[in-house]
Amino acid sequence: MRSHSNVMIVINHFTRKSYFNEHLRSHNNEKSFKCSVCYKSFTSKSGLKVHSHLHSNEKPFKCSLCNKSFAQKSHLICHLHLHNNEKPFKCYVCNKSFIQKGHLKDHIRSHYNVKPFKCSVCNKLFKRKSHLNEHLLLHNNVKPFKCSICNKSFTRKSYLNRHLCSHNHEKSLELLILK
Repeated sequence: MRSHSNVMIVINHFTRKSYFNEHLRSHNNEKSFKCSVCYKSFTSKSGLKVHSHLHSNEKPFKCSLCNKSFAQKSHLICHLHLHNNEKPFKCYVCNKSFIQKGHLKDHIRSHYNVKPFKCSVCNKLFKRKSHLNEHLLLHNNVKPFKCSICNKSFTRKSYLNRHLCSHNHEKSLELLILK
């Protein structure tokens, strides 16, 4: 009976039943909302909506100090830590500090060489979930990052950025030849 009353306390903590159900899905690792571009999964529709800003280049969150814009509010908050020179997350092993909690978690794994994320296709292990998700794009032949100049597509944004430099390099060479 005691556990039943504890459940009631938890349920009453949430203002809506949908929030409670979302909370339960997070414990069950139930991620039924999937991004149609990169296939990343989310426990809530709102999480998917926030994520979708990354693919649309929509950046509704603006820094009041430097006017830089962000797709997600959490990214703006981390950016504000830079302005304030804050690194609130400290490693208990070596005392190194980080702006984001996720960066601290990744760092702690490096002390122990932990790779908790496993590819279900080839069993390759990864330290970061984001690296696993990028890896899965290779198996699915998904290339969500497209060059606006030549329409070539890439699995990673960093690969697209490197490719864009080649276009810039071509333009620089053209200018040198014209001179």
